[in-house]
Amino acid sequence: MENRPGSRDPLHKLRLLYWRARQLAGSKTLSFFVCRRQSDLPSLGQTRIEFGGMGHEPVVERLAQWRGDDPGEYRARLAAGHWVIYAAGEDGEVQSWGWVTAPTDKPQNAPWEYGVWAKVSPGTGYLWDYFTLPAYRGRGLYKALLQRSADQCFVRGAERVWIYAEISNTASRRGIMGADYGEEIEIQAARIGPICRFSRRGFQCTVRVGGVVELDALLPRET
Repeated sequence: MENRPGSRDPLHKLRLLYWRARQLAGSKTLSFFVCRRQSDLPSLGQTRIEFGGMGHEPVVERLAQWRGDDPGEYRARLAAGHWVIYAAGEDGEVQSWGWVTAPTDKPQNAPWEYGVWAKVSPGTGYLWDYFTLPAYRGRGLYKALLQRSADQCFVRGAERVWIYAEISNTASRRGIMGADYGEEIEIQAARIGPICRFSRRGFQCTVRVGGVVELDALLPRET
């Protein structure tokens, strides 16, 4: 029997329950890569790379809008001491960007997976939430940003810089390895309701959603 115009799909509630369940449970494999040395920075022609913190609020507000995120959240990232790095063309339009956490005097928490935070300690850099607008992909911007990001971390006393991608994201993993990151480490991540579990060979931890995992404990200092 057909639904009358304006009537609710009889499967609507079941679909909602299904997607809510999907949000509360899942698993993935994450590939972490580390950079331990500075790289020769490539030339990007007329494209320039900018790096900064507070004072870049107008830029990050635009980035949030493009991603469909809350501009207030992006401003809060700057206020919390995280750094934004981005590539912009001659017209000033941002083409590619990402976020850098490189604490110098005390640990900082950065967003990670399943609502869990990664605690980054001084001496370690952490790169996250990189994105290139579709029209500018294939130009080497991702690689250039990763190399410049690592250099900025080293300037702030980091001895190693970490970044990760889902193991199924071959394009991102290829870009990371092309930017002189290596020593790939696989992390298994899983969530069941409010509980998250992260593990690798010789290490595992369980935290609640909203909890914190120490990056230096999750990842070996030497590989």
